[in-house]
Amino acid sequence: MNDLIRFFLFKRRLKRSMEQTHQLPDPWSAGFQRDLLHRIVDSTIADVDSILEIGSGDGVVSEKLLEKCQRLTCVELSTRAIKKAKQNLGAEAERIQFISKDIYDVSLRPYSAVVLSFMLEYLGMNQFSKRFVWLMLDICRHTNQIVIIQPIHQEIDMKRIETVAVILYKNGFELLTSQIEKESTPHLYVGSFAKSNKNLQK
Repeated sequence: MNDLIRFFLFKRRLKRSMEQTHQLPDPWSAGFQRDLLHRIVDSTIADVDSILEIGSGDGVVSEKLLEKCQRLTCVELSTRAIKKAKQNLGAEAERIQFISKDIYDVSLRPYSAVVLSFMLEYLGMNQFSKRFVWLMLDICRHTNQIVIIQPIHQEIDMKRIETVAVILYKNGFELLTSQIEKESTPHLYVGSFAKSNKNLQK
């Protein structure tokens, strides 16, 4: 079985898994951490023109991101999650462009900032590392700031974060802030990376 077929089967299994996960009321307890997640957004992102959130889930982080930008685009694989997000956000959801696709299938355009929310484990980083690297390179080309919000369940989660950090560093990004939020269960890693001045988009 070649890599393309394996990748297709992986994405199909992932889609099914995500829909099942979002049958739960709050699969990552994001609602219980709403205040913490909103503080994280406040501390990592200034007011900007546009933000892309990858892995928007039920819209807990999206709610705060709306206050930070004129245009918010949310990419979320699960149609159930998008439905929940629209319910949770009410009328404010009309200000968001929701894209119900795998991020690998989305054509990116320039954004002021990109937020990776609770989703590194779903990118097939181990099985399909080349495709993951290509994705990150594409994100690097289309933004000047990247924020990672990632639960730490086990050691592999930190390895995923380190992999992303190395890619960003090699592509002209500098680490602005990096911390572990221990108020959360599981703990949350929060990292903010910005394109260095000499590499800023014109």
